[in-house]
Amino acid sequence: MLSLFKNQQYPALLKTCLASIDSAPEWLTPRLLCGLAYAHMNDKVKARAMLNEFESKTGPSYDAAPCHDMTVILRSLLK
Repeated sequence: MLSLFKNQQYPALLKTCLASIDSAPEWLTPRLLCGLAYAHMNDKVKARAMLNEFESKTGPSYDAAPCHDMTVILRSLLK
């Protein structure tokens, strides 16, 4: 998923993230990446919904630098 994000392949990233959410709903990182994909595809409503869902369910294990950095990027895209 990170490779798709880095290569700006947002439709493929979105498809992969949504599949991950369906198959492993307890894993929250795909919501962040879906949010980033939606934001880059100019769907800020869905991007914000993904960010809100991520933030409402995360705990200390998601405070690591990669998740933190993606959250910061997503918030900046939603301003």
